[in-house]
Amino acid sequence: MNPHPCQLMESALEPGETLLWTGHRRQRSINSVRFIVRFVFFAALAGVSTIFLFSNLTQDVLHFGTFLWLIAAHVGVFGLCNLLIFDPRTRQGTCYGITERRALIVSGYHRPGIRAVWLGNIESLEIKSNRRGHGSIKCYAPQEPPFGKINNKGIIKLKPLFQGVTDVYVVHDLLEQGVNIQKASRVRSQFDPRLW
Repeated sequence: MNPHPCQLMESALEPGETLLWTGHRRQRSINSVRFIVRFVFFAALAGVSTIFLFSNLTQDVLHFGTFLWLIAAHVGVFGLCNLLIFDPRTRQGTCYGITERRALIVSGYHRPGIRAVWLGNIESLEIKSNRRGHGSIKCYAPQEPPFGKINNKGIIKLKPLFQGVTDVYVVHDLLEQGVNIQKASRVRSQFDPRLW
């Protein structure tokens, strides 16, 4: 039996490191407009394309349109599976944490893995929220792949650190405070001759 994501996170803590916050990706509500629209779209795509595909195959008509209906049926079925099975399992298997030193991400359903981002390496944070206070936090940390990327035009591309977090403003403030403390302690250690 696989360990719970939060148990895996606790086992990855270094000596003297404490978890200040843990959270999961928020489960999608099946009553939300976005969920209903996506469900209806994929169900209609799968149903209509399957009917036309079956009709073409029973009439022994194989032409380019038959392959298009086959592709559309696959897209519809895969979209429904992702919406109803894979996405909820991914969200359930994802756990986030913040310590005084690192941001931790546990992800993966069958074989969960853990990634750590040192707060002192984060150069910028960005928040994206909805009206209910849920949202995502993106970061730019060039020393922490894959969180550091600059495109061909020299524009910094922030990567999602935490997604679907409840109380995203509180989590963002906690992260920002940790980043500032780590940067201040790094500057202090550079100028303190007792630490040389």
